[in-house]
Amino acid sequence: FTEYNTESNTFVYNDKGLQPWTRYEYKIRTWNAAGYTDSSWTAAMTSQTAPKGLTAPRLSLESVNPRKVLVSWDAPAQPNGILQSYRLLKNDVLYPFSFDAATFNYTDEDLQPYSMYRYAVVACTMGGCSTSEPAAIRTLEAAPALVDPPSLQAVSSTQVNASWAPPQIQNGDITKYILKLNNEEYYPGKNLQMLISNLQPYTQYDFELV
Repeated sequence: FTEYNTESNTFVYNDKGLQPWTRYEYKIRTWNAAGYTDSSWTAAMTSQTAPKGLTAPRLSLESVNPRKVLVSWDAPAQPNGILQSYRLLKNDVLYPFSFDAATFNYTDEDLQPYSMYRYAVVACTMGGCSTSEPAAIRTLEAAPALVDPPSLQAVSSTQVNASWAPPQIQNGDITKYILKLNNEEYYPGKNLQMLISNLQPYTQYDFELV
């Protein structure tokens, strides 16, 4: 529905500002003093390019044990061609496989507890690929792992100082420690050491850290 006047001695016109992967029809109207005559219509299709309007994926915890995250996404607002495939980025690393254009979700498994994961979706046409903004989710906590026994030092005949380091794998925010001594329990809170008093001289005690 747009007309371009190319004057009488120009026989080529470069049409610009077109939409990708869109069909356009053209005809020539030739004028002389008596009037004009139109050619028949001829059609042209612009080439494909990378999609636009690709939103960040939606993330939800699908399972706690084992830990699974459901990644869902929508088709781009402007495909700009025929969508060939989708791919996923996890913590900025591209998955080694792709999904067909009719697939809009994937369940990621075998995740670590209390860990942040970032996902982005990649949509591709024959003209290129585009990447969405990332979305982030943190998996739930689990019990700590690899807890080393406390270090013990007898400071007197009736006192032992116990100290320890945080677990090698915390799997969450440590809320408290419990120091077990034979059949008794002591509660140092979040402290990493505790002085145990009122012990019997020259007696063996077994300590355990929870």
